[in-house]
Amino acid sequence: MNKLFIIPVLSLFLLSACSEDKNSSETVNATENSITASLSDTSSSSITDIVQNGQPWINDMTVALERAKTEDKDLLINFTGSDWCSWCIKIRDEIFSHNEFIDEAPKDFILVEIDFPQSIKQSENLKAQNSQLQMKYAIQGYPTIILTDSVGNPYGQAGYQPGGPVVYMNHLLELKGKNRKAEQLLIDAENSSGREKLVKLNDYYLLKEADGNTEITDRIMNTIIEEDKDNQYGFKKAYEIRKDTNNILRELTTEDEAPKAMEDLEVLFYKAESYPQVQISIAMSLAGLVYNVQKDPEMTIKWLQAAYDADPIGTRAGEIKQIIASLKSNQA
Repeated sequence: MNKLFIIPVLSLFLLSACSEDKNSSETVNATENSITASLSDTSSSSITDIVQNGQPWINDMTVALERAKTEDKDLLINFTGSDWCSWCIKIRDEIFSHNEFIDEAPKDFILVEIDFPQSIKQSENLKAQNSQLQMKYAIQGYPTIILTDSVGNPYGQAGYQPGGPVVYMNHLLELKGKNRKAEQLLIDAENSSGREKLVKLNDYYLLKEADGNTEITDRIMNTIIEEDKDNQYGFKKAYEIRKDTNNILRELTTEDEAPKAMEDLEVLFYKAESYPQVQISIAMSLAGLVYNVQKDPEMTIKWLQAAYDADPIGTRAGEIKQIIASLKSNQA
């Protein structure tokens, strides 16, 4: 049985995306799009470079990884529906086609396009590669922009955002900077001991938690629990609550199970009273469940406010406040 997909609530109001529903109102008729017409010249039928606005986008992941390693760059992977998704065309028009992006992005990233078109023919090899990558990175809609390190480990995600190419590039570089900070924290933690090591591992966990890479966060979580096995520094108890939270979410398979899961999460929220960062994570999960399953904006705001109140001067406070404002604006 497939797991119930819970969209991270921080993404709900910051990103816009098209589903793969061919009857969706977001679908754009390819014959009515000049951009699609120009793309059809390249046909995207085989694994090769695609030149857009004079800037090459690679659609062969193996080649992209080789270049990333050679040039010591990260990957920017654009999962798109190039000939039907209005948000994909919007991000291409407003961001990817501008010199501020064309000139700056390749300095830091190898650009990769993973396309799921409706009218453009593709080779079977290309289709197979794209489907595998879609599953690997758990892509749920288009456009989804995944940032990875040079070996393909994801550390950031974006979609369409207003503001133009300069604002967008700044956001991408901010995500890259956070990943570099996380990598340095892990190096520093390995050269530390005691409370200092646990503090660095905790900071690393908080930065990587937003990436959605559960393999990494599970490993760090278990390391922290083991390093503080007597709860001398209070990290063991905090991370045991995190572990219980993650287990509840992972065992959630249907919407019918959501009410019980929310009850259990609420218990953990109050149990984590001494650990504001844990409370924030639980409250954000509850907000996501309430928004996606119960479709209750007021209760969503309640849990977002609880997340904000847990640490109103913390690093996530501004983002949470922005989402609350967006929800309230939608209700008006």
